[in-house]
Amino acid sequence: MLLEALTSTEAQLQPWAESIALASKHVSAEAIETIFRHQHRLIFKYKFAVGEITMTSSDAVASEFCFLLPFSRGAVHLDARNDDGTYKVNIDPRFLTSDFNETSFISLFKLTQKL
Repeated sequence: MLLEALTSTEAQLQPWAESIALASKHVSAEAIETIFRHQHRLIFKYKFAVGEITMTSSDAVASEFCFLLPFSRGAVHLDARNDDGTYKVNIDPRFLTSDFNETSFISLFKLTQKL
């Protein structure tokens, strides 16, 4: 299963990067893909965690998932200027925009429920 996830995820790095670059218009697909390749190596070669399950002080089970770390990228842009000279800020976190992120999050959630 891990080898399948490694190869299928690696094959998606370029399309994910291109999709994010089109949405952001400020970062090249090549730059995003480079970052994704580094992250892919961290996750699959060095076993970097993208989520964790912990026990709280009250013996409850809790989980945390790194929504933006694996292969999602959000955007922050300044919108129209307000009358007082400040700007409206448009924030789009774009959580879970890749299949890998969504599958990982759901798997972590299901395992947390079992515990």
